[in-house]
Amino acid sequence: MLESDSSAQRASATWRYGVALSSVAAALIVTLLVRPDALVAPVFFLAIIVTAWIGGFGPGLVAAVLATLVIAYFFLPPTFSLRSDVAEIPHLLVFFVSAFLVSSWSAARSRAETSLQRARGELEAKVQDRTADFSESSVDGPKRRCGNKQWSCKTRPNCLNLLTTPF
Repeated sequence: MLESDSSAQRASATWRYGVALSSVAAALIVTLLVRPDALVAPVFFLAIIVTAWIGGFGPGLVAAVLATLVIAYFFLPPTFSLRSDVAEIPHLLVFFVSAFLVSSWSAARSRAETSLQRARGELEAKVQDRTADFSESSVDGPKRRCGNKQWSCKTRPNCLNLLTTPF
């Protein structure tokens, strides 16, 4: 059982980091096909956002680093070299810090949505359990158990409190 769990985690991690690599590669291809003169960063930001949303913070950070390296190699002078002009270093630094922030915010939002979906599922399960308790009806109306007692709406004077009070 543990062996299959670890292999599933490895496959999941491989897939998430593969998304980082493929999204930055797709951004590079799109950017090279469009051949923009000035703005190359927006397509790479989109790749970072998608990666962080799908894969989380780690893959988003990898996408940010890869995008920074790709921009330095393909688009900043001297092109096709990782050596950059000293004048271009602040631009790269600003891009990387922005990409890091975008990645962390996207990953945080994705985690929050996942947590909300999980909480909603748990709440729906509790509501279904409560409605199942009240679905048993008799001549006296719906009944509720409390310990070994059973109350019906006709014998209990405040039936609405019974239905609305939390368990």
